[in-house]
Order: sequence, then structure tokens, then C-alpha cells
Amino acid sequence: MLRKLLCLSIVVAAISGCATMSKEECLTADWYMIGQGDAEQGSSRTMLDVRRKDCAKAGVTPSLRDYDAGYEKGLKRYCTASNGYTQGVSGANYQGICTGFRADDFLSGYNSGLELFAARDRVNRVRNDISSYQQNIYNIRSEVSNLESRLVAGDTTQQQRYDYLERIKSLQRDLGENENNLRGAERETGRLERDLDYMEHKHQNLRF
Repeated sequence: MLRKLLCLSIVVAAISGCATMSKEECLTADWYMIGQGDAEQGSSRTMLDVRRKDCAKAGVTPSLRDYDAGYEKGLKRYCTASNGYTQGVSGANYQGICTGFRADDFLSGYNSGLELFAARDRVNRVRNDISSYQQNIYNIRSEVSNLESRLVAGDTTQQQRYDYLERIKSLQRDLGENENNLRGAERETGRLERDLDYMEHKHQNLRF
């Protein structure tokens, strides 16, 4: 389950830090604050390589010492159970930047938050399926109604009536399939919503 949750977070989320720097930003950079900000955003230390390439164009070399010092401070704020929960429940990607006891703290919150995120995501996906099936049913019924009107029109030829009837038969099969899928999705969403309600109630009692 944990492996699935981690994979899901990678698919649906990304770290929101700014990866590029302008010439002006490079010339006035406070590398301590940049390192701290990168860590607090959950970015790995490889972000410095990106910034080094950006600033090379401006003839600026980042201060590794200042960046690392700031990054360490940022890790202290990022690698907590409370922040881990916040990151997990939002579906954010975790890049494995916490180590040792910090990693244990962060992951205790992150995995709990990610569990809730995944439950909400499952409910939203099924609700989207329901909306899609409902739209399909509406469209099919509208087309069938239009074809039935053409069948009785005075200027409709015999061949056209045959074609319309065949099309109606095909649409009715599609209609039945979508109606069955809709019923199944409605049953599924009921179950998932009950599971989500239970999980959200459980999470109200968590303390990070």
C-alpha cells in the first residue's frame, strides 16, 4: 500500500519551487536564503546544479557553503511530522531529502496524509466517471430522439430508414452499457465515500 501511495504522489504532484534564476537574481542572490527556500520546498540539493548553470551565464558562482548552511536550516523546518502530513494530504511529491530520525518524523506524517489524499482521489475519480456516464447517456438519448424523428419524416427514403434503425440499435446497446456502468459507479462511490468519511474522522484525532 505504501509503495502505491508513493507512486501516486509522484504522478499527481510536483514541487512548486522556482527552478530558474535570471541574471539580476544571480547577481543579488543570498545563497543562504536560496538554500533554505529550496529545502523548505522539498527540493533536493541537485537544485543547486540547476542554479549554478543559470548563474554561469551571468558569471556568478553560487556559494556552496552558504547554500548548504541555508539548506540544512530548511531541512529542519521541512522534515517534521506536521509538514509531512501537510505535504502528503496535498499529494505533493517527496524527493527523499530527509535522513535519519528526520526521515522517520517526516514519513510518519507524510504517509498518513498521503493515505487521506489517495482516498479523496479515489472518490473524485469515481465522481468524474459518474459525470461522464451521465453525459454519455444524455447524448445518446438525444441522438436516438433525433433519429426517431427522422424515421417518420415524409421525405425519408427506405434506405435511410434502414440506416437509422441500425444506428438506433447500436445506440441502444451503448445506452445500456453506460447505464450499467453508471449504476456500478454509483454503488462504488457510495462505498468509497463511506470509507473516506471514516478515514477523515480518524484523521481528526491525529496529532503531528
